[in-house]
Amino acid sequence: MIILIPFQLLKLREIIEKEPTKENFQLLQNLIQNDIVESIQANLKVGNITPDDANQLLELTGELHQHIYDHYYALGGCKDMKQLLDGALELPLDKYRIHIDKLEQENQRIEQEKQDALWKAEKKAEQAEQEIKKLKAEIEKLKKN
Repeated sequence: MIILIPFQLLKLREIIEKEPTKENFQLLQNLIQNDIVESIQANLKVGNITPDDANQLLELTGELHQHIYDHYYALGGCKDMKQLLDGALELPLDKYRIHIDKLEQENQRIEQEKQDALWKAEKKAEQAEQEIKKLKAEIEKLKKN
């Protein structure tokens, strides 16, 4: 899949070399959405690429789209080209990965709290044992007297 992206980008270059008209930028946007983004998502679904590869490719595609948008904005045509929104390329798996990361952080925090509580309990048990030894020693002293 990664090997084919440059060929899709060659199509973009051909369109870019034409005059920067509203129609050409619409063609670019359609090419990015239909040929690149959808092919990335399709290859992810069938397992040809990993979720990490898909995320990287989608991020690069988003950067390409932003570059085209910025160029079109400089020409005054930004009203005609819709910008991809943040998260528009977010895959459904991304939500779960973020949620999993949060849960793992929460789990680590809980584990740390458990270790801290265990350490405190062990210290209190040691102090209690020392106090018991002292009291037994005092009782033995009192018995001898």
